[in-house]
Amino acid sequence: MVKIGVNAIGTRHSGAAAVLRSLLRGFAELDYSRQMRVFLGPLHEVITRFAPDERIVLEGTPAWTSNPITRALWLNSCFRRHVRTSGCDVVLNFNNMAGRPGVPQVLFLQQSLFLSEEAMRAHRSTARDGIEIALHASFWIPTMKKSARNCELVVVQTDTMREWVRDRLGVSDAKLCVLPPALPIGAPTESGPSLRRGPGPSRPRVLYVGSARAYKNLRVLTEVAELARQRGQDWQFHLTTSRDLAVENPNIVFHGHLSTEALSALYESADVLVMPSLVETVGLPLLEAMQHRCPVVAADRPYAREICGRAALYFDPLSPESLYEVIRALLADVTLQEQLRDAAAVELARFPSEREWAARWVRLAQGVVA
Repeated sequence: MVKIGVNAIGTRHSGAAAVLRSLLRGFAELDYSRQMRVFLGPLHEVITRFAPDERIVLEGTPAWTSNPITRALWLNSCFRRHVRTSGCDVVLNFNNMAGRPGVPQVLFLQQSLFLSEEAMRAHRSTARDGIEIALHASFWIPTMKKSARNCELVVVQTDTMREWVRDRLGVSDAKLCVLPPALPIGAPTESGPSLRRGPGPSRPRVLYVGSARAYKNLRVLTEVAELARQRGQDWQFHLTTSRDLAVENPNIVFHGHLSTEALSALYESADVLVMPSLVETVGLPLLEAMQHRCPVVAADRPYAREICGRAALYFDPLSPESLYEVIRALLADVTLQEQLRDAAAVELARFPSEREWAARWVRLAQGVVA
């Protein structure tokens, strides 16, 4: 058995932190005698939330590694010494960049924004994001290319990502591996009486889970909220964003960041989840909604079709009218809602549990060392 190091420096929030938690929780369930050492930035910045396990050791790095540029410098200089002294046989890079640790390594690419020209255009069109996103892209695309060259294997979570990485970063198919995402915890995963949704609220609830970044395309949903109000639809929109959006609509409820429990309750009470993003690496809310038997309406883009398959209705993400009509049709058709829930159970069977997902990572780590 090999001793595994995980480069998760800079992984603090959002989907990247959720993926890291899945790996650690899954690894804690394995019958694996060797230790896993996780290299992190300042420990208070990382949301770990997994049961303590003596085989999982967290090692903090200097505070200045929180910056991507200085982090790259650290990975190409000091990291080798840390890997050597800890006795790691292989390094799994969970932060989209790899240094030169002196042992075989795997690159896990979770960044899709800079690989989608459509999503990049959406950011360039906003005064707030335009310059910032261009600077980020000028750093990340070369960094991901160089990191891929430094690794024996590049892992992505979907076929859609594999195509982007191959075409935009020039990584060969022979070096690419698709490892489907693990099902997130904190949500029901089996059918049965305990999962049956009770009577819906008097006002239909439309749910959005995510941030307000430009590529999330939240504008189309807020415009639909206004359309619905103008046309007399008594829909209530629940958004997990703060109130910093320039939107005035009494039918929109802003929740901000929610705990796992509060978010689970919101999924349970919602009549539909809307995913308007132009691009996603996976789109964890899609999996979470399907686990909660909440019908999904998603942007007609490859990432959503690959995750949801027949378990969602799709709309043109550039057309508020398209989204409005799909939501209206779904809310009016109870049979269609049940069909989507039944299809979700079938689609979810394609994804591994956290334990199996961690086991696959261990096998990949052993494979690149052999």
